[in-house]
This record gives sequence, structure tokens and C-alpha cells, in this order.
Amino acid sequence: MGGFTDSRSPGNRTEVMANDAYELSGETEPDSMDDEEDEIQFNNLFVAATCAIYMYHEKYIWKAPSMPSKETGQMWVLNVLNGDPSRCLEAFRMPKEIFIDLLGELGSKYGLRGSRSTSIKEVLAMTLSVLGCNESNRTVCKRFQHSGETVSRYFNEGLMALARMSMDIISPSDFEPNIARDTKYMPYFKDCIGIIDSTHVKARVPVNDQVAHTGKKEPPKQKVLAVCDFNMCFTFVVAGWEGSTEDGTILNQVISDPAHNFPAPLKGKYYLVNCRCPMRRGFLQPYRENDRLPDFWPFCEFSHDYQRVFNQRHSSLHSVIKRAFGIWKKKWIVLQDMPFFSFEKQRLIVAATMALHNYIRRHHSRSDPDFREYDENPEFVPSETQKYHVAEDPISQPGEYNGQDEYDYSDEDELDFEGENDDTTMSMAQLRDRIAHELATGAVSI
Repeated sequence: MGGFTDSRSPGNRTEVMANDAYELSGETEPDSMDDEEDEIQFNNLFVAATCAIYMYHEKYIWKAPSMPSKETGQMWVLNVLNGDPSRCLEAFRMPKEIFIDLLGELGSKYGLRGSRSTSIKEVLAMTLSVLGCNESNRTVCKRFQHSGETVSRYFNEGLMALARMSMDIISPSDFEPNIARDTKYMPYFKDCIGIIDSTHVKARVPVNDQVAHTGKKEPPKQKVLAVCDFNMCFTFVVAGWEGSTEDGTILNQVISDPAHNFPAPLKGKYYLVNCRCPMRRGFLQPYRENDRLPDFWPFCEFSHDYQRVFNQRHSSLHSVIKRAFGIWKKKWIVLQDMPFFSFEKQRLIVAATMALHNYIRRHHSRSDPDFREYDENPEFVPSETQKYHVAEDPISQPGEYNGQDEYDYSDEDELDFEGENDDTTMSMAQLRDRIAHELATGAVSI
């Protein structure tokens, strides 16, 4: 039979046909493989991008409640503000009207902001919960239904807003306290513009720094030097000094360094200081045990009585800052047991809580029951570590103040200060003698 016949088997013929198709199509099979690899790479990148977007959304946009509850943080804040007044005092350490005014001022002047999911009320409430109640991050998370990262971030923002406010509010004011009309002190101390003293605040520092921060008592502390007016408001503060640093050392540094912007007294005015601060122009110490009055005084046999009377009045006035320290630490519990923050943040907490102290005290309503309690008991000086309670009845618990207006004037308090024996020191000593004479005799020099 004529014609062409293929003697190969069917399988061989199929293989030949496939090869022929490959030869006709050129490089078709490798191109197809490249397309598949590109598609796989695209799918992998798409999956990776989707996962990244999902993780970002989970971490920064959508926050799962740490303890699912029907009461959100915003609802809790509103319930506290609109509930029993004592609840607001316990939670925020201030009455509702002061909270609302503080909220407006921090938002309009000092950059306090909220977000789409966290109101500005919550930001301030979280900050006050930490400062006033020393609540942990976990506790605040549960109460406000936010993550730990959110709580930490907004506490930092609230703290910075308060620190900015402290730059304005920790300053002298024109308020005239009741003491200006008290014949026990006036006109003898008419040129006194405030009191200077120091206090300790517990500090969290590295082990290598603990010895320097220990001070006189354990545990490690930072020393805070402050100026206070007779309205129990702080007008100057410098924080962050090692607990063992002497008051005179801090004051000398503050006065000599313009960066501290210390409110130096004008000519003829002065601060009351203790025996650990330098006696110089503008700073009036009490008498020490080895001080004596001038021999030309009349009734010199009673000179020690003159010293005692002066020291009693000096101590009574000086106790105003002790009372200010007491109520400051009573309200803001974080000062009694500082969390494990950086030391810089611990310094900011001191400034922020003093700013809150001044804001509450100077509020036009004068409605804070804690300050009202102290106003009704002008001789009371509290323990700086007493527990917080909402003020209802006058204070009846004994404090550090013994009512005798006495200092410990031992020779151990005598320190050497540069320039202590110069003319300015003599002028302050003469002023002290004159006031002591006026107090003892009732003869006031005009």
C-alpha cells in the first residue's frame, strides 16, 4: 500500500506530537513557569502586607478591652463627676467644678488632647488616678477599658500638660492671706514674702545611686526645695536633688544660677528660712542657742526671752510651708511611694502635683474640703505620710507639730556659708534683733 505510514507506537507518536508543538510554540513552557512564580511572589507579598496592616490595626487603631465591660472609661468618668461629691474627691482629689475648669485650662492653654477613641476627660482622669491614688497601669487599664500602651501614652501626655502649667502657676500671686490681718504677726513681719524649706520625696534610682539619695532616712529619696507663700501655695520649686544634699547647698546654687529663675526678694523684703539655710540679705533665720542680743538693749537680763518670743513667731510662720507639704503629700499619694519611672519623670511628677496643689488652692470657688479643713485648724501641721481621707470633720489626729512653735536649735544645725559674716548678714541680724524687740515690748518701728 502506497503512502506514508508511521511505524511508531501510539505512545511514541504522542511524544513526537508534543515535541512538535513545543517546537512550533517556541519558548512557551518556560514563560508559563515565570508567570506562575510571579503570581506566587505577588500572593506572598499580598499576604504579608495584609498581615502587617492587620497587626497595625490591632495595635494602634482597634483596642480590645482589657476587661470587657458595659461601662466604658468615658461612662465611668461621667458617673464619677455626676455622682456623690465624695466620689469625685476620692477619685480625682478635687471637686467637680475644679475638675471641669482644670480640664478646660489644660486643653486650651497647655496642649492636653484626646483622640477619636479616648476623650480628653479620660486623659485627665487617668492622669489624676495615677497621681492621686497611685494606681497601677493594670488597674487603670481595667477601669478605662484601654490597653497598657494607651494608658501609659496618655498618662505621659497628661503629665507633660501639667508640667507645662507648672511653669506658670508655681509663681508668686497677689492673693492677700488672712495672716496679713493677724496682729500676732503683723506689722512685725510685714516685709516677709514667704517661707523656704525642703522636704523629701521617695525616689526610684539605680543601685549605684542609692547611697547619695538616701538622706537621713531610708529608702532613697530626692530632695525638693520650695518657696511657699502664706496662702500655702508654692511659688518656686527645684526638685531632683540627692536626698543627702544640705538645704544651704541647694539654696546657694539656686541663687547663683540665673537658669533657675529664683524669685529673689526685692530690697527690704525677705524670706523666712531655717538654720540650715544661709543668713544673708533677704533671708531671715531664727536665733540659735549661741546667739545673743546686743548688750545695749534695755532689760538685757530678759534677752533670752526676746529670742524665745521671736523664735516662736518665726516658727509659727514657718509652719505654713510644713502644712503645705503635708496637704500636698496627703492628696497626691504617688509622692509617698513613687513608681518605677525614670528619674526625670519623677521630677516632673513633683512639679505636676505642685501645680495641681496651687490650682486647687487658688480656684475661685475655694471649695476644696481638704484646704478648708486646714484653714479651720491653723495650728495643725500634719504628718507627711498620713493616709488620704475625704475631709468632713475638723482634724483631730495629732501631727508632727507640737503647738509650741519651737525649733531644735542645737549646734549641729550651725553650718558655714560663704559670705555669712559679711555686711548683708549683719543687716539681717539687726533686722531680727529689731523685730524681736518689737515683739517683746510691743513697740513697733514704722
